[in-house]
Amino acid sequence: MNSNTKPKKSLYVRVFSLVIIPSTLLMIAFIVIQLGAETRTIQQESTSRAQFASYILHEKLTDLQKSGLSPSILANKIEEISKPLITNGLLNYMIIFQPDGKIDRSLPASINVDPYDTDKIRELEVSAKLDHQWLYSYANRKQRKIDVYLPIMQNNEMVLVYKTSFSLGKISEAIKRSYISIWLTALVILSIVFYLTRSLAKHLVSPLLKLNEASQEIMAENFSKRVDVNTGDEIEILANTFNHMAEKIAEMKMIAQNANPLTHLPGNIAIESDISRRIKFGAKFVVIHSDLDNFKAFNDAYGIEKGDQAIKLTAQILKDALEAKGTQTDFLGHEGGDDFVVVTTPKNAESITNYIIKEFDEKIKLLYNEKDRQNGYIMGHERRASGESEGTPLTRIPLMSISLAGISNENLDFASYAEITNRLVEMKHKAKEIRGSVFICKR
Repeated sequence: MNSNTKPKKSLYVRVFSLVIIPSTLLMIAFIVIQLGAETRTIQQESTSRAQFASYILHEKLTDLQKSGLSPSILANKIEEISKPLITNGLLNYMIIFQPDGKIDRSLPASINVDPYDTDKIRELEVSAKLDHQWLYSYANRKQRKIDVYLPIMQNNEMVLVYKTSFSLGKISEAIKRSYISIWLTALVILSIVFYLTRSLAKHLVSPLLKLNEASQEIMAENFSKRVDVNTGDEIEILANTFNHMAEKIAEMKMIAQNANPLTHLPGNIAIESDISRRIKFGAKFVVIHSDLDNFKAFNDAYGIEKGDQAIKLTAQILKDALEAKGTQTDFLGHEGGDDFVVVTTPKNAESITNYIIKEFDEKIKLLYNEKDRQNGYIMGHERRASGESEGTPLTRIPLMSISLAGISNENLDFASYAEITNRLVEMKHKAKEIRGSVFICKR
C-alpha cells in the first residue's frame, strides 16, 4: 500500500473497537447481574410481605371461622379485614369465591379472574377436608407470582375461599428500582472507557503518524529527517530504530555515490567518515594502506583489462581476509587505482595482513603467463619519477607484490583523519622500499 493511501481501517477505529466492544459486553453483564440482584431483593421482600400478610390473615380468619357466622356475613367481615391490608400494600388484591367457584366479591371490584381458579377451588374442597391445611400456594411462573388460597371452613365444610397473590419480582420492577444507579454506573464506565480509549489511540496513532511522515521524507531523499518520540515504550524503540535506519540509509547512499565503479567498495568520503567516527568515539584501531608494487609495469605489459583483474583480485583478497580474520566492525575502502584502505582492531592487524600477503603472493601469479611465472619477472620499461616510461631501457621487473603500511592509535594520539593520513605517508614510503610483500606498522 502506498504511504499516501488512506488505510482501509483507521487505527483510531480499531482501538475503539478493541476496547469499546469488550467494555460494552462487561457493562451488559454488570446490568444483568445488577438486575438479577435487584430481582432477588424484590422476591425476598415479596416473600416477607406474603408471610406477614398470611400470618395476619390466618389469625383473623381463624377467629371468624369459630364465630359461626353465615357465609354472607363472614364474607363481609373478611372484606373489612382485607381493606387495610390492601391499602397498606401488604396485599395487591383479594377475591372471595363461593364453593362452586363463583366470585362472591373482590377488591378492587374489577379484578381479572384466572381461568384455572375454578379447578383449584374444586381441588381445595377435597384437600381441605383431608389434610386440614389453612393455606395452599401455587407458583404461577408465567406471570411470576404466587397464588395463595385460604379455604374458610365451618364444621369441616368449605363455605368460602379467600384468594390473593404475591409478586415474585419482575424485571420491570427491578429496572424501575435500579434505573438511576444502573445508568449512572453505565455513564461513568463509558466516560472512563472513552477517555482511556482516546488516550490510548492518541498514544499509538500520533507517533505512527510521525513515523509515516518521516518515511515519506526519507522516500523524498531527505535523509536528515528524524522522529522525536518519547513514550518510553516499544514505540519509542521503534522510532529510535527508524532514526538509526535513516542514518544508515544516508550513509549507504553516500557510500554508493562515492563507491569505486570497478570494485564497488566505499571511496574516499566513506573512508574518512569511518576513521573520523572511530576517533570521535575513542576507539582503538589500525589503518592499513595497501599498495601494489610493480602494478604499472604489469598494466603496461598485459593491458588495462588484466590490470583491472589484478585490482579486483586484490579487493577480493582483502574482503576474504576481513571475513576470515577480522570482525564485523572492520572496514574496507578503495581510494582508487591500486590503493586500498583497511581499518581494523590492533589485535587483528597481524593475522589479517599475514592472510593478505599469503593469498596475494599465491594468486597474483595466476595473472601472468607461464613464461613470466617461471622467470619470476617481466621485461618492461621502468618509470621515471614523473611516471613516464617512454625512452627508458628494458629491464627485469619483479612480479607484483603488495605493500601494507599501517598506523595505529593504540599508543599514539590522533585528533583528525588528516593527521593520520599525513603520518601514514611515511609508513608507505618505508613499505615500498622493502622488496616483496610486506607489512609494517607504527603503533
